[in-house]
Amino acid sequence: MNIKNLQKLFVLFCLALVAVSCGDKDDPEPSLEEVELAVFSEENKISIPEGLKNSTSAEAQAVSSMIESMTSSIGAYSSLFTIPDGATKLGNPIEPANGRVNANMVTYEWSYQGGSIAYQITELDNSYFFEIFFRETGGPYYKWFEGTQAKDGKSGSFVMLDFSVDTRVEIFTYEYEIRNDGSIYGEYNYPSWGYYFIFEVRADGSGYMESYDNDIIQIEYIWSADGSGSWTYYDGTGAVSSTGSWTAG
Repeated sequence: MNIKNLQKLFVLFCLALVAVSCGDKDDPEPSLEEVELAVFSEENKISIPEGLKNSTSAEAQAVSSMIESMTSSIGAYSSLFTIPDGATKLGNPIEPANGRVNANMVTYEWSYQGGSIAYQITELDNSYFFEIFFRETGGPYYKWFEGTQAKDGKSGSFVMLDFSVDTRVEIFTYEYEIRNDGSIYGEYNYPSWGYYFIFEVRADGSGYMESYDNDIIQIEYIWSADGSGSWTYYDGTGAVSSTGSWTAG
């Protein structure tokens, strides 16, 4: 084969590579304004069996109450993560007095209860970083909330901060992971109190929950898809003190 034929083959090969690479290119990612924090979505909402909710057992009601309290405390602030009509897009990022600043972001600001709210979204390599700031008129911005979200939607976090102080103080934190089998695993933490609980709710509604005080387990709940379940109480050393079960309602 002569040189000219080799050159032709080389050009055709390069064109083929370009065509393949263009054909395999992923769909363009949404603009940062279009990205929504998945922790508020219906898909990520924790759902427990009706038989558990309707059980007359105090332990079953405790599980239901803890799940409801967690989702309510997070969902109560979902409106802050929606850019309202009339919000102003800022040319520079917010640098809060009680937090850090990132690059590659968009920032919007609007009036809120006698002061201002700023909503900042940052695109990272494999995730998005969300921040909410608050300031009184004429004062500095303090970070109020922050959240993360993997671009594949399989994990994320949500943090509420004390915006009345200059240092970073976490009021509560929540981390979750959506596993391949459809189950949702989560950790809900009150750092200042040393209290937290972990849970897993499977695709069929069954699951478990454990609460801890300063890393010592207090209570464990386990329930089935129909809402029936069992509980175990532990003493201050982490030893089992009592056990029991409940029936679905």
